[in-house]
Amino acid sequence: MYFQTSQTVCTEDYQEKESMKEITTKLFSCGLNKNGRVYPKEVMENALENLKENGGWGLLCHPGTEYGKLEDSIGKVDEIKMDENGDVLGKVLLFDNPSGKACQTILDTYGKSVLHITPAGYGEVDKDGVIKYMNISHFNIDIMKEKSEEKNTVVIPNIDSLKNVTVKFKKLDENAVIPSYAHDGDVGMDITATMIEYDVDKDLYIYHTGLTCETEFGYGIFLFPRSSNCKTEAYLTNHVGIVDSAIYRGEIQLRYKNRRPYRRSIWEILTGKINHKRVLKFAPYQPGDRVGQMVVLPYPKVNIKVVDELSETERGTGGFGSTGK
Repeated sequence: MYFQTSQTVCTEDYQEKESMKEITTKLFSCGLNKNGRVYPKEVMENALENLKENGGWGLLCHPGTEYGKLEDSIGKVDEIKMDENGDVLGKVLLFDNPSGKACQTILDTYGKSVLHITPAGYGEVDKDGVIKYMNISHFNIDIMKEKSEEKNTVVIPNIDSLKNVTVKFKKLDENAVIPSYAHDGDVGMDITATMIEYDVDKDLYIYHTGLTCETEFGYGIFLFPRSSNCKTEAYLTNHVGIVDSAIYRGEIQLRYKNRRPYRRSIWEILTGKINHKRVLKFAPYQPGDRVGQMVVLPYPKVNIKVVDELSETERGTGGFGSTGK
């Protein structure tokens, strides 16, 4: 199967125009693309050879547009190179034309993370969507949409939207403490315990926060110990807690277990009872302590595809220890 995307119709007219700004950015990555096609690293390395010598054009249009227009050219893409991870980097020289100025305004307002860059040209793709060869003529530059119009579709937020994520909290206990950052720039927000329970059978401590929360679809909350946990002998029983905050409305709890089991007193052994005041003295944290931290992260909507073969890689099946200590 052969394919052809929007044909470049740019001429040399804009080459002599003075560029407004140089942008060094990632043009695209090898592997599975958003259009559902797989771009093998070896194939794209060959496709880039011509561009490294002659450069390419950047067209301000959506991937799949049938034809580019001269006025859609925002600039020239130059100094194209591929790193070891298969990420293709390049420098975009913005033109002093309407499309170049529009792109400049977008960059000044939202940053370059809102730009969705796709290689365009012609080539051959097999029945599984794997590109066999490609001749890149230019790059389509599109603006990433913040929200999907399709129902129940999760969009991975770009870095600018991550700065403004809203988490709703509801207090189940009047003494509950809303999580907060200790410093500007911290990744995790501290979580405070309102109450503690001891599970005799499992020999672990259950910390209540008195909070339930809600995030929009596409975000989840992950619970980790704080760095000061190294001063205790306790660990989170599930190591990393996952709160399905888009749909879960129960209380946020953390469960810690000491590495050394609780040693019962002679009275507890003889009576078969637990002295709760005594056992709580061995708890790693007390009510009112900061017992962990929560990190809000985006997650993708995963589509499963069962295949007979996977693409070949240089590493192949090399597993534990295959690259040395």
